Amino acid sequence: MLNVMPAERQAMSGLVSAKLVLDLLCYMAAPFLLFYGAKSYLSGFEFYAASLMTFAVLITSSFVIYKFFGHWKLHRNFLVWLFTVFYFYLLITGGESGSGIFWLYAYPLLMFSVLGINPGKLIMSAIISATACILFIPGFTGPEPIYSMNTKLRFFGSMCFVSMMAFIMERARVSAAIAHHRVSAALEDLARTDELTALLNRRGMTERIETELMRSVRDGQEMSVVICDVDFFKKINDQFGHDVGDQVLVQLADQLRYTVRGSDSVARWGGEEFIILLPNTGLEKAYRLIERIRESIAARPYEFGHCSVDVSISCGLASTKFPTEMNGLLKAADLSLYEAKAGGRNCTRPVVLKAS
Repeated sequence: MLNVMPAERQAMSGLVSAKLVLDLLCYMAAPFLLFYGAKSYLSGFEFYAASLMTFAVLITSSFVIYKFFGHWKLHRNFLVWLFTVFYFYLLITGGESGSGIFWLYAYPLLMFSVLGINPGKLIMSAIISATACILFIPGFTGPEPIYSMNTKLRFFGSMCFVSMMAFIMERARVSAAIAHHRVSAALEDLARTDELTALLNRRGMTERIETELMRSVRDGQEMSVVICDVDFFKKINDQFGHDVGDQVLVQLADQLRYTVRGSDSVARWGGEEFIILLPNTGLEKAYRLIERIRESIAARPYEFGHCSVDVSISCGLASTKFPTEMNGLLKAADLSLYEAKAGGRNCTRPVVLKAS
């Protein structure tokens, strides 16, 4: 199939989401840090101001390097490490007048959005544990406490709450993405499947032929296609009704599906026409295969309640031995089918003389 599998699409979607979040963070964080760094400098907090500006420069440098050289994982891991250092720097020092902890609530959102659920859980568990040690072990941040016990309790509780909410939101986002990809995959399958017979439809088979043609040309292998048409299908409908006609198509589709090899593909090409794709199969081998199928279909009637319907098919055969592009291949098979119809039906054209 040409379409991307759901798991791959889900991974791609998660990667795109993480890149967007990190890009947005870089666009916003650097100007904010520079602004508040300048404000802290004017307020007399020179060391704190220098720290904020240093973080802003490092974020900008990583972002520019990533945009020029494209090392996404290196950029992501560096920023995760940098914001972790920034988290503990603000927690331990308190920033300007103990207000630095107000910036830390964004940290859990960043970890889960950028790293995903499982890595985010591991990192946040370690961060929350380290935060508890810093806040509640006496003397950990120095002889003079920066925060009152009430502030510590409120901050720690609210950080745990924000972390849990970030986890729940990310899990909900991932669950919604999985559901979306499943629905999209189901819709794509429906778009490539014939409603009556559950075979590939024309669109699905066209994509399959294009894929196999590219592989055939690349590997230097011959590939064959067979177009089959139910003989006198209009008479079947007129004599037995369209319901029986539909059942004939369904039973014929099942017989074709279960008779061909596992590497082959069968599709309803339109109306009472079917097409069989035979990869890595030369003209003679394809002729022998489709003749066995044609003979088995004609050998016994289809039974539907009290109805017994004699069914036969005419087949047109072509291979990439001559036309190597899809339009030419299908046109050759269609011309061969016309010859089979003109030659009395219930036969395969072209006749391959070496085939036995």
